[in-house]
Amino acid sequence: MMTTNASSNRISVSMTRTQIIFLIITLAVGASGLAVAVLDHDAYKLQVQKELSYAEQTLGQQQWQKMQEVVNDRYKRHFKLSGHYDTLHAMFIPAHDEPARFKTITRILGKDLNGDRTLDNFVNNIQVLVYQVTFRLTALEYWLSLLTPLLVCILISAINEWRIKQYQVGGASTTRARIYIKVTWLVVIGAIFLTITPNMLGKVSVVMPAIVLLTITLIAGQFIKSYQKDAS
Repeated sequence: MMTTNASSNRISVSMTRTQIIFLIITLAVGASGLAVAVLDHDAYKLQVQKELSYAEQTLGQQQWQKMQEVVNDRYKRHFKLSGHYDTLHAMFIPAHDEPARFKTITRILGKDLNGDRTLDNFVNNIQVLVYQVTFRLTALEYWLSLLTPLLVCILISAINEWRIKQYQVGGASTTRARIYIKVTWLVVIGAIFLTITPNMLGKVSVVMPAIVLLTITLIAGQFIKSYQKDAS
């Protein structure tokens, strides 16, 4: 009976944790959807341009030009030329002789919020959001390539410390390991939230991928060091 109850508790905790993660991601997507539906297109576009300007100031002209070329190429290939933009346009702003695929959303946005202007604003904002997310993922890739030697050194140092401590007297520290795992989940979820929502951090958003990578690596290092074997 005790074994069954323990198993039930583990399943319950696991499901609750999964539901929390799903809820946070849903809120992030919902915040993005609300932003693209409500924000004025020119204001949103200016906000993204400021974020790109911060990146140029941080990375330098030469590196920024390389990154911008990569972002523009990916945006063009994966959104414009892939047909996703045409599909999006057909869903919300179809030709006069074609019905909109998302009739309910189109009716709400079109009739209740100033008609076609709002639909155009919605579709244009989605384009800006896609470009913004493409830029942020590319920035994450850049920071990962730049910080890889440092991240590897942090992990190797943690492994070496674990090898030394495994011969010390003391059992495995599973409590701290669980805490590190939970913190890592929070960092990852926060990173996803910041990736797909409008800029809320100003200039800090440019170096946020580096901060996230370093934080996750440091937590991973602490996780590795937290496991110790008895000397016997």
